[in-house]
Amino acid sequence: MLDIYNIKFDIFNKKFVLFNKERGFFMSGKFRAAVMVFLLVCVVVSIGAFAISSYPIEPSELVIFPIAGVLVLGAFFIIQKKVRAVSRGLPVKDEMERRVSHKSGYYAFIASVWFSLAVMFYAGVGVEEFNLPALLPRHYPAVILAFTCFVFVVSYLVLERKGSVE
Repeated sequence: MLDIYNIKFDIFNKKFVLFNKERGFFMSGKFRAAVMVFLLVCVVVSIGAFAISSYPIEPSELVIFPIAGVLVLGAFFIIQKKVRAVSRGLPVKDEMERRVSHKSGYYAFIASVWFSLAVMFYAGVGVEEFNLPALLPRHYPAVILAFTCFVFVVSYLVLERKGSVE
């Protein structure tokens, strides 16, 4: 069932409406929670596949597993809260959750800008002038992205626990 203004999916005789011209883009709470759980499982499986495929793991590659573990645990706690809210009949996203998400995104953006500058300074001055160990060029974006995700997850969990965003 595809309509010009309404996009609907029939999966196991359940209708999931993704776009409605009156309300814009939205998902039902159960479908959103199912998508989040599915994505978390995909991330865990892909990390496991990476670990298995690169069996003689070098010491430089061991750093990625604790970082990924912290991010997956943070995502697990966030998803667990959302799944509980859906099972109680509460909305997945309310006004407070939107504020917390926006503020956490703001903190992650600011931290990523400053961390990117610090990484550039390290790569330029630290490696060249002080002979500090250098990362491979393909590792710099991964380090910046992992740090940004870490700041988002930590600030999201702290702001959510605190209960006020102002």
